[in-house]
Amino acid sequence: MGSEVGKSLSNPRPRGIIRSNLDAYQNGDLDKLQKTAHMLKGAASNLRIDPMVQNLYDLQFDNDLSRAPRRIKLFAGQLISLDQYLKQVNNS
Repeated sequence: MGSEVGKSLSNPRPRGIIRSNLDAYQNGDLDKLQKTAHMLKGAASNLRIDPMVQNLYDLQFDNDLSRAPRRIKLFAGQLISLDQYLKQVNNS
């Protein structure tokens, strides 16, 4: 999952954010995963990206790591969409 997502992004910052979430999941580090989700949720909230906020909220407060891959994958897709949108805006 991680390599597919990483190749989709041209900006290294989003790749690093996704990689951080994947690493926390793979290491079973629920605390790091939840703290990262909390931080990202605040940024998404400031940008008023409600679907991303809800997904990160769910990731932050879910204590079951087995549901994390689906939420990380959804977040990665949301972040990729945002990245692509910003590129279009910047190229207009």
